[in-house]
Amino acid sequence: MVLRRGTKFTRIIREAPLLCIEVLGPEDTWARIRERLNDYLAMVVEHIWCFEPEAREVPRYTAEGFVKVTEPELTIEGTEVRVNLAGVFSILDEELGAGRGSWLGRLCGGGW
Repeated sequence: MVLRRGTKFTRIIREAPLLCIEVLGPEDTWARIRERLNDYLAMVVEHIWCFEPEAREVPRYTAEGFVKVTEPELTIEGTEVRVNLAGVFSILDEELGAGRGSWLGRLCGGGW
């Protein structure tokens, strides 16, 4: 989750984040993921991205459903938020090939 600039981080989020990211894991079902994504919509989260590692896709999620991303980067206009999709999947390939499942932590830690 990415909070808006100036929002104080607390253990209980009281304002809608700017961005929520979900990563589909092997144990996830589409029903469970959609429920979680709809919870974000109910919180009025403006940007929702859903990483699907096996399909190598990252659709945006809106009230109308999934929107296919065709750009090489995910961005949020008016912010410095930029995610290079080739970089994400490159790190994913390295982590999974090395038997490590912490690729998202590496991404969030600035490895991209």
